[in-house]
Amino acid sequence: MSRTLPLMFCLVIGLLVLSCSKPADTNRNAAATNSAASSATPAATAHTAATTPAAGEKIGPSAAAFFQTVIAARPHPEQGFRTCLGILSLARSYDHARVDAACRRGILIKARSVASIRSILKSGLDRAFLDETPDHQPLRHGNIRGQGYFH
Repeated sequence: MSRTLPLMFCLVIGLLVLSCSKPADTNRNAAATNSAASSATPAATAHTAATTPAAGEKIGPSAAAFFQTVIAARPHPEQGFRTCLGILSLARSYDHARVDAACRRGILIKARSVASIRSILKSGLDRAFLDETPDHQPLRHGNIRGQGYFH
């Protein structure tokens, strides 16, 4: 009996210490951190991944293709969402046709950032992609062989 008394005493003291101690997480921003972590659930990610290219379709087909390219180029699809949101904000400042043309040019030059698309829009490089009708006819000459000559 004398050996079990110190053991019981130690258990009671241990329980009192555990119940009286402060919680380990006393950070004021713990609630904000936990709510941010809970909002990044796979269901929320799947919903955002599905709606982002659909939002690009509202701008144009090239914007939707750009969104898919940006999301596919990142290790995690969530990393491309901010870029897509930046392109959507550019669509508020610029005409949808211009943003779509800038996205088309961005795909061709392998640009993957909002800054690149913004630079294309500011410098007017998207205007070359707005008019897709060729200004001149292809050359017709007897010395030009054409596609049929090559295998």
